[in-house]
Amino acid sequence: MSEEQKILDNKNLVYIVLKQMGLYKNHEEWFDVGIIGLIKGIKNYDSKCGTSLSTFVCHCIKNEILVEIRKSKTEKRKANFNYISLEKEVYNNGKDDVICLKDTIPSNYDLETEVIKKDIINNILKSLTDEEKYVLVHYYGLFGNDMLNQVTIAKKLNKSQTQIYRILKRTIEKIRSKYEDN
Repeated sequence: MSEEQKILDNKNLVYIVLKQMGLYKNHEEWFDVGIIGLIKGIKNYDSKCGTSLSTFVCHCIKNEILVEIRKSKTEKRKANFNYISLEKEVYNNGKDDVICLKDTIPSNYDLETEVIKKDIINNILKSLTDEEKYVLVHYYGLFGNDMLNQVTIAKKLNKSQTQIYRILKRTIEKIRSKYEDN
């Protein structure tokens, strides 16, 4: 049987995996990703591995969808950290009435309070270990660094993804408690 025929015969497995993952309502969005997993699974299947083709392919479909979900979460995190200029127009009627973002800042804006907040944040960052800082800075892409996922950070620090998750969680809790103390 050719690869093309195997793909056609097993494409319903994509729907089954989507249903198991709770993504069936949005299946149009994830079906193509599942098909890619199906194709990879069929191409990489070895009958000597001890599992059936359908079991192996279902794992490949699920993994491909999970990878895509992680990518989209990373892109959303990146989008949340975009720089917005205070000169950005928020209203323009085409005449002389132009309102910029800076015009929307209230006149009672307290610069001193903002400086104190930044000082508190700097002190909190100083209290973190080098490892905690590295994970935090690279996971969230702070201070001009690229945003990295937990797997990439784990490889760079020679740790597991689970360890990086725990370090990140512990660091966020540490920051939260120190910020509340101040």
